[in-house]
Amino acid sequence: MKTKYIEFIHKEIDGVISPSEKQELDAALKENPELQQLKQELKHTSEILKQVSPLEPSPNLKKKIINAIDFSRYSPRTESMDWLSKLTGWIWKTKFRLAYATAAGMAIGIVLSLLLLRSPFSNEPIPLSELYGTIGISDKNYKTLNEFTINLEGINGLVKLNSYRDMVWAELKLATNQSSEIHFNYNERRLSFKAWRPIDEGKTILETDKNLVKILSEKQCHCLVLFRKSTNNFYPLTLHIMQSGKTVFTKNFSEEE
Repeated sequence: MKTKYIEFIHKEIDGVISPSEKQELDAALKENPELQQLKQELKHTSEILKQVSPLEPSPNLKKKIINAIDFSRYSPRTESMDWLSKLTGWIWKTKFRLAYATAAGMAIGIVLSLLLLRSPFSNEPIPLSELYGTIGISDKNYKTLNEFTINLEGINGLVKLNSYRDMVWAELKLATNQSSEIHFNYNERRLSFKAWRPIDEGKTILETDKNLVKILSEKQCHCLVLFRKSTNNFYPLTLHIMQSGKTVFTKNFSEEE
């Protein structure tokens, strides 16, 4: 039984098989009863898995994953470490490189997912100090580009625009008298949206488009919106706050500020 036919079966179950692959798979199925049985088993297994409720991991899982990673392996190497590279060079033979790269990529991917996105393992609020510390940002090395308060009838709060290396993030802490839409419009050739991080437990929903980040918020909103810069001059970036379909506040961030 060829491995490619098993791959074709998985693609068909996932709905991503191409017409030519589907034609080749159907021809093989007609001639191979064993392959037909395997397809039925895999399809049945997939249907069972879709019915399984997600497990709720321990709230301490994130901390355990981070503590288990040896971050010193990813720190900058110095000349004093060259002798160690020579002694361990035999490990980095071709047959080991893919396995090491895969393991490192998975570990880094898990950590970044947990840090930049809202933790799926806990409903506890995530303090800003945790975010800054875990992605290498402290209150000493990032720059606040703009900071202002909003004091209007029915809407009060604080907005900060911060920058660190190729990252830009807005921190919003707003209290309103009704549901609101918070829009960030940006130039997709200069900025790319990377992550959204709710800080409190207010009811917020995120929607994104090519050059728009939209946050649907109830009466409380405290969150971070993270972008990555393609150029040093990432402007224009515009904040709109809307209520009942009308714009009640607009702020155009600019380099001159």
